Amino acid sequence: MKIIFRTLLLLIPFGSLQAQVSTTEIFLVDIIKKEKKVTYGKPVNITNREGYDNQPEFSPDGKKLFYVSMPDTTQSELYEFVIADSTTKRLTETPESEFSPRYAPDGKMTSMVRVDADKTQRFYQFTDSPEDLYDLAQGIDSVGYYCWINDSIVGMAVLNNGMELYIYEVRNSQFVVLEKNIGRCLMALNSGNNLIYTRQAGDAVTLMNYDLTLGESNFYAEGMKGVIDYALAPDGKIYCGSEGKLYLMDPNGDKKWNEVADFSRTMGNFYRLTASRDGKRLAMVGFKGKRP
Repeated sequence: MKIIFRTLLLLIPFGSLQAQVSTTEIFLVDIIKKEKKVTYGKPVNITNREGYDNQPEFSPDGKKLFYVSMPDTTQSELYEFVIADSTTKRLTETPESEFSPRYAPDGKMTSMVRVDADKTQRFYQFTDSPEDLYDLAQGIDSVGYYCWINDSIVGMAVLNNGMELYIYEVRNSQFVVLEKNIGRCLMALNSGNNLIYTRQAGDAVTLMNYDLTLGESNFYAEGMKGVIDYALAPDGKIYCGSEGKLYLMDPNGDKKWNEVADFSRTMGNFYRLTASRDGKRLAMVGFKGKRP
């Protein structure tokens, strides 16, 4: 089925995206490849404080990491961690809350979701200063999560009695509502033409592959029961975590979730995770108690 883009329509605001205030920590793990064997290093806590530290995202070159932190219990700010020297830089200090920081495909600009003063959630981009913002999706004011598929098309999870999947064309300010009631996990394959997203039915999770060229979605992989967060490796394999253990699946291979590392003693439970594009590291969000 071919998809026809339609012009933007104003959405009814759904309300602000509320960050969890439970303590979460961000850990870096080296992926060590020697000959044909792959092992995983000891998790290193890069935030190490009480409070909310979450939503990690690697820079395109894998040398830095964006993340979200709540210096207090009322709003969130954006930070950048430089891996080489373990330094942290605060990027925003605003009355608003910022979420979902991403490096734009060119690696120079920063995109994010911001909860504005009117409680809408808009998709912004800036270069050097977060005070100099550009609204990338004018008319869409309930963005929850997003993922750059390529330099001009974004997949968005938009809040509208659940989450709807929008395929948004930045240059033409057009979009299509692809599917309703999706999960929050959005990932792009390196092809620049494919978006991986999740469907949820109770504890069952299915990963779907939307192909921009074909204009249709097809099955990609079965998720792990009860797991809603996944990460794509550069080769298209999928990572996820459950009860402190790291699992990996090859959708083009045995299609089974195989345990590849046990961090239950060194890090404990973790849920959100992301892989660097060079395949050298994972960033994982650890938590204690009930999953946020």
